[in-house]
Amino acid sequence: MQSANVTIIGADEVRGLLDKIQMRIEEVPAYLAKQTSDYMIDVVHVITGYLKSTIHPDGPWAIADAYYAGFEADRGWSHDFPELALGHLTAELIAGKIVP
Repeated sequence: MQSANVTIIGADEVRGLLDKIQMRIEEVPAYLAKQTSDYMIDVVHVITGYLKSTIHPDGPWAIADAYYAGFEADRGWSHDFPELALGHLTAELIAGKIVP
């Protein structure tokens, strides 16, 4: 049995594109944490501004360091700033980060 020499035209371009997509996928957790924390800052109820000032991305997470952040989120839907921010994350937002 003889093997044929087959050349796939565009294989190097496809490999480069896949490498780029893989790098972007590795950036997604930090990107989503930043997007989530930015949106949390936009929707959190502000009285003194302390809670808002403690919201930040931390690795793959969006964090609110204020000691009462959980109590604020538990006050009801309009106060649940983490849930509202997570609802802002869409497949389009994520795909837009991955697809070059």
